[in-house]
Amino acid sequence: MLKPISSDGGQAPQSAPAIPARLLRFASVAALNTALICVAVTCGFVSPALVQAQSLESLRDIEALLLEQRLDDYGDADRRARTAESQYRELRQQLSGVLGDSEVQLKQLRALEAQTSLAREKAYLRDREATDLRHEIYSYLERIGAMDSAIAALGPRLSGTWSIDFGDDFGAGTVTFRMSGDRANGTYRLTNGALGQIRGELIGRNIDLVRYGPGGNSQLQVRGRLSVNGQTMNGDWVATELGGGRNTIGKWTAQRAP
Repeated sequence: MLKPISSDGGQAPQSAPAIPARLLRFASVAALNTALICVAVTCGFVSPALVQAQSLESLRDIEALLLEQRLDDYGDADRRARTAESQYRELRQQLSGVLGDSEVQLKQLRALEAQTSLAREKAYLRDREATDLRHEIYSYLERIGAMDSAIAALGPRLSGTWSIDFGDDFGAGTVTFRMSGDRANGTYRLTNGALGQIRGELIGRNIDLVRYGPGGNSQLQVRGRLSVNGQTMNGDWVATELGGGRNTIGKWTAQRAP
């Protein structure tokens, strides 16, 4: 005998999921920031290098969040596609099973045939939806990859946390840098608890920094080179704060924290 089947062969089609409010807010803020930067560079307030660094990183963050949302959407679409396919196969199997049943009336067979056709169309549309989302995901991955390459082409950056060692005279600890164009601003904390600022610039892979003491006084002129892979740096320092029996020149090394 025929099984009762809903008129649409399964669940009603669902509307496309809405983009989360947090993502819309993030994208709006990022777009506004990018617009303000463009105005600033047009007026000569900031350098094109700053626009390249900040705009690319902001756009990449937006693309990554959109990709995350599309991956969630695809998971839902794939489940709907597999459900629709299962419903279609069940109806087709049912139709095949009752074709030779003398108890089934022609009217019932035609109704089941219609349901099977609708289920087949629904399965196709669900599969098309999932396929389109997969191709959209490929596009996001391609754009993110291109942005990563463009950001890398701007050269190694100091941004992040480093383990740094100035030697016995001026101590070791960690320093965290933030980049703004070629300018580097950092805060260091030594193993003895001393805190201070370290500021300067990165031109290519050439480092030129000044380390300031806890009271804001200049302590060291720091120069060196960033490695090609951007994971280590080293160089020489010259003391600008003399006294205390410490050396006036020395070596320093740093390694990017994991």
